[in-house]
Amino acid sequence: MKILVLEDERPNFLRLQKQLQSLSADYETVGPAETVASAVTYLSEAVYDLIIADVRLADGLVFDAFDGCRVSCAVIFTTAYNEYAIRAFDYNGICYLLKPIVTEELAAALRKAVDMRAGCMREDLDRLHSLVAGGNLQYRRRFLVSDKDGYFVVGSDAVSHIVSDDGVTRLYLKDCRTFAVDQSLDTLERQLDPAAFFRANRRHIVHIASVERLNTWFNRKMKVVIAGYPDAEIIVSKEKTTALKRWLDF
Repeated sequence: MKILVLEDERPNFLRLQKQLQSLSADYETVGPAETVASAVTYLSEAVYDLIIADVRLADGLVFDAFDGCRVSCAVIFTTAYNEYAIRAFDYNGICYLLKPIVTEELAAALRKAVDMRAGCMREDLDRLHSLVAGGNLQYRRRFLVSDKDGYFVVGSDAVSHIVSDDGVTRLYLKDCRTFAVDQSLDTLERQLDPAAFFRANRRHIVHIASVERLNTWFNRKMKVVIAGYPDAEIIVSKEKTTALKRWLDF
């Protein structure tokens, strides 16, 4: 298992590395990334099976690095503080370990990560089989949403943008209606056509036909202006603005 470690204190990294080696010779540690900038570099250059991340890096919070990169693997957060525990689970967090890390607690977190990865591999294999059998990749084309009288179908092209807030995922339609759906934003990102939908940040996915303009924002970020939703606050980090512009200009 290839594990990226984001940790700004070398003694903590060496201790964690020793703990991992004592648990299994199959754990390959990469890092440490000590700053947000170096974390973004590591995340951009390779794919990892697991990330173990301190919340506070030398130049900021690790969430700033995750906002600028697509993180598809599980994350075990480590910190001396418990104030970020809830926020951590918005970033693929599966465990939140307080320092100093207890080896038994680390082992339990790793077992959870291995079990989740095995489940994802089975899901990917099933998807591959479906792809081979069908001859083409099928993206989500519709949603079955509920109202007071039952259910009705909403085509994916009717969606303006999607928002995740307080654990609830909601579709915002081009006709200004809104509906809650059962899927998480991470799940929908995998299911929707990337030519039509863009993951703007950890809370928003936008449809290309609804993007009216981009406004420059603080610290080289961009604000996405959505047609029909002038009050929508959809901010794209400076690390993702290039990908956003390329997506809109293709």
